[in-house]
Amino acid sequence: MTNQAKRLPTDHLGPAALTGALLLSGSLALLAGCEDEPPPPPPKQAVDLAPVAPPPPPCALADLREQLQVSERLILTQAQSPPGCIEKEDTLKFFNAFLNNDAETIRSYLAPEDAEQLDLMVAAEQMQPAADRVKSLTLQSGVNPNGQLCVLAIYLMDDNDYELQMWQYEDRQSQSLFIAAPQPPDMIDSIWGTNLVESWFAVLDSERKIVEELDDDVDFFSAEEPSGSSGASRGPMGGPMGGGPSSPGGPGPMRPGGPGGPGGPGG
Repeated sequence: MTNQAKRLPTDHLGPAALTGALLLSGSLALLAGCEDEPPPPPPKQAVDLAPVAPPPPPCALADLREQLQVSERLILTQAQSPPGCIEKEDTLKFFNAFLNNDAETIRSYLAPEDAEQLDLMVAAEQMQPAADRVKSLTLQSGVNPNGQLCVLAIYLMDDNDYELQMWQYEDRQSQSLFIAAPQPPDMIDSIWGTNLVESWFAVLDSERKIVEELDDDVDFFSAEEPSGSSGASRGPMGGPMGGGPSSPGGPGPMRPGGPGGPGGPGG
């Protein structure tokens, strides 16, 4: 005799029983769905990061010196260097060339009127002896009354005297040039204070007024100087690199009470 499974008729179940059955089947479906989802990721732990060093300043002076192989005799601090990267590089190249007797580099930065005097010095073989006499070359940058970048070169010579040159930086048709500034005789005894560039042009202004009072027809900045006047000396070689016809006398020795005292201009 065959056993037959008894089926429970659902039409005899009440509403409460049907509702319970539906809820049970829904719960089972949710459980099955949850088993397929990945577990949530563990919470992230805070990572202690070491402090990051600030990036080096653009065109750092030390990097430029190393790159250009600048002589240790050339002294230029970050505070006294020109603000722009191109100006910094040009300044290091130009004045380092003086110390290395590199006439070609010097000439590449000179206007024609100053290059002529350089050529005269090279022909007279004056460059190398003058460069060998320089113990150190200290640079200070600043601006003239027109806001133009200027660089003052302070040479300490082998006899412990100081000599000066002032250069004005120009950009002519995308060419960087250093133009020699006017320089009256004994300028080293006339400038004062810590900002020697500013003092230099203050002296020039005072000299200009004196000359104008003496003779309204005198051009203070003319290359030809009237006899007996304190006219301006001009030309790149009016200091330690020689003395041309346009630079009578040249700067005198550093004396106590001068700019910076016996220790040199600017302290």
